[in-house]
Amino acid sequence: MLKNRLFILFIALVLSLFAQAQCTLMADFHLDGQAADSSSFANHGTFFGGNLTSGTDRFNNPNGAVYFDGINDYINTFTTYDYQERTISFWFNAFRTNGTNSILAHDANTLNYGAFSSLVQNNGDLEGRAGGVGSTLITDTIQTGTWYHVAMVRSSTMNYYYLNGQLMDSSNVNSNGSAFQAYDKLVIGTHRSRSQDFYRGLIDDLKIFNCAFDSQGVDSLYQSQSQSPLVALPNDTIICPGDSIVLNGPQGNGISFYWDDNTSINPRIIKQPGTYWIFATNGVDTLQDTIVIDHYQALLPQAIDTSLCAGDSITVDYRNSGASSVRWLDNDTSRVRTFIAPVNYACILYWPCGSISDTLIVNSPDPLQGRVVDTAICNGTIKLGNRNDPSLNFLWSTGATSPQITVSNTGNYWVSVRNSCDTVVDTFKVVMAQPLPNPNIPDTFYICEPGDSLQIGVAVNPSVRFTWSNNASTSQQWVGQTGLYTLSLDNGCEQRSLKYEVVNISTLEPEPFEDTTLCLGSSIFHDFNQWPVSEIRINGSPLANGQFQFDRAGIYNIEYLQPCGTWRDTFNLEVVDCACNLILPNAFTPNGDGLNDDFRIKSACDNFDYRIVIFNRWGIQVFENSTNEDYWDGRYQGQEVPGGAFVYKIWYSSVINGRRLEGYQQGTIRLYR
Repeated sequence: MLKNRLFILFIALVLSLFAQAQCTLMADFHLDGQAADSSSFANHGTFFGGNLTSGTDRFNNPNGAVYFDGINDYINTFTTYDYQERTISFWFNAFRTNGTNSILAHDANTLNYGAFSSLVQNNGDLEGRAGGVGSTLITDTIQTGTWYHVAMVRSSTMNYYYLNGQLMDSSNVNSNGSAFQAYDKLVIGTHRSRSQDFYRGLIDDLKIFNCAFDSQGVDSLYQSQSQSPLVALPNDTIICPGDSIVLNGPQGNGISFYWDDNTSINPRIIKQPGTYWIFATNGVDTLQDTIVIDHYQALLPQAIDTSLCAGDSITVDYRNSGASSVRWLDNDTSRVRTFIAPVNYACILYWPCGSISDTLIVNSPDPLQGRVVDTAICNGTIKLGNRNDPSLNFLWSTGATSPQITVSNTGNYWVSVRNSCDTVVDTFKVVMAQPLPNPNIPDTFYICEPGDSLQIGVAVNPSVRFTWSNNASTSQQWVGQTGLYTLSLDNGCEQRSLKYEVVNISTLEPEPFEDTTLCLGSSIFHDFNQWPVSEIRINGSPLANGQFQFDRAGIYNIEYLQPCGTWRDTFNLEVVDCACNLILPNAFTPNGDGLNDDFRIKSACDNFDYRIVIFNRWGIQVFENSTNEDYWDGRYQGQEVPGGAFVYKIWYSSVINGRRLEGYQQGTIRLYR
């Protein structure tokens, strides 16, 4: 990077100064996104205020400077640089010029050779103190977003202030420092108190020497850390098709340039091959440079697709393809390979612009086998020939050369079939087609007794091909299992399918009805349509829609008429009164005379169980039983309730005529006092 080259120039400058006088670099904070001291003393600083934030330096290098947020960010070096002669050099880029922005501070009355500090304030004032009384105004023209170089020099008798290599002011030296909020360690980005006047902006390349630079030394220090005024173009190069190269003209104060097309575009993006030049001047020096840009020759895959006969071979040669290297699917890197068998292969060709894939598909024609095909004439003609490969050549016994021919006469025909490696002869025997049977097959076939079987299928002519869905070997077969059987017939001219639905009705007889009892008003609904029957009769009368409602007492005779005969069933239905009457008073007198003193529930039904809830006329629940033995004595929460009408609700269950029934009843009870 440019900054690295300038750093080398700076080191050369420092070595020159060291040779002239006793001068030591006491601190060197590059501030390249960190607070380390790269001098031999390694007095590393510590960042306060949050996470250290890096910024772009004056050379547009990312992470080349440290950003201070102006709120609480600062670096404490924890080191005192108290020398009789010293030079402090740094770069800054202020983001705020109003208020007070302390760039650095080293200020205490305990210092032997006076304090030094620098700050930006009052909308552009740059003030500094190198070891004299108070701060000196260096300039009042500081702009935000601009990099400036500052050098503050203390000799044994004078202080000097430089901006961008130029002497701006001077003052007498002394050993004074601050007695208020004093701190004798160097802090960067804040006031000596470390709690106010925080700097907002970027700071870079802070250096402290224990000697006093003269004007020439300061200017050399500034120049060594500034950008080079003129930058040459890169070397001639070759780019890939579709890629581009970015050319930058020199940048800096007082520099002007133009390209071969008379423009001053910066940066300039070049996509096409050619010769390009630039002319630049800074008023002192002149640069004219040329760059030649060319394209790499495009590499095209071969995509070989061919066939091999037995004993043949094919060789693939990439030596003159322009590829820098080759890698096959099996990791072989040979540029020349020979194949003697069919393959479906791929390889990657590498060249300066990346890589491309190539394919090698080598087939061997399938061996030709003769086919003897018997076929039948349909509708007066038949088409012969069952090979459709366009790579084959044909010669028929009729002299035709097409893949198929149409004939109308019976007899024997042949065709000679040839590919690039082999020849074979197919023969065809042509006969008259036999008609296919078309029997009248019922919808369903029934097996009536367990273990029985029945015959399905038809007899066919030997020339008719047939296939059963259960792979039977004859056109007629005996079956004893329920299922759908399909017989497919083909006489060479047409196809026909015969379907046989076999039902084993002996396994479908319905379950008999059990004798049962119904409550008066109840009924049993039954749908007989689920059975494979032709008719249902109840007590001799046929059902109109296969459904029946059993609701009268008596004996029922049921007949199921089906293809194999009749299933019969008989059952008895009784109808009884299932009502359960509750016995409960409509009034009671809880007066302690032993007569009708409580409200009780009784029933003549078996296993009678109930739950009762009683409410007063305001809807307040005054009683609820927990067992069948509970009764209401006219009290609520231990207190007698006033006389009046009360509403009760009863949920009950009981066993009546062997059946368990559930019910609900609601009514009014009156209490008299």
